[in-house]
Amino acid sequence: MNNETLNNAISSAEREIEISLINNTAGNTKVAGVPVNVRNTLWQIVDQYAEDLGIDKEAELLFTNKRTGKQTADKNMTVSDFGLDEGDCLLISDDATVG
Repeated sequence: MNNETLNNAISSAEREIEISLINNTAGNTKVAGVPVNVRNTLWQIVDQYAEDLGIDKEAELLFTNKRTGKQTADKNMTVSDFGLDEGDCLLISDDATVG
């Protein structure tokens, strides 16, 4: 087995990127420069930043990759699976209403 190939695969799997998060429901709440691992799930991101973004974690969530336009409600999708890359913006919409 080629150790260089294995090491490259491990490095790729452990890759960290920075993205921006936007509460797409409110439209004006943004957190920039969020460090995420490409293996993090979208739920892990929400769990960490919901308060900063003003997102209701119990709401139905819709995630949008601003660059690609891809959308999902699957909280278990990874950053990599969703196609997020360095500098991308993740829009998060919740069904919460402002009271």
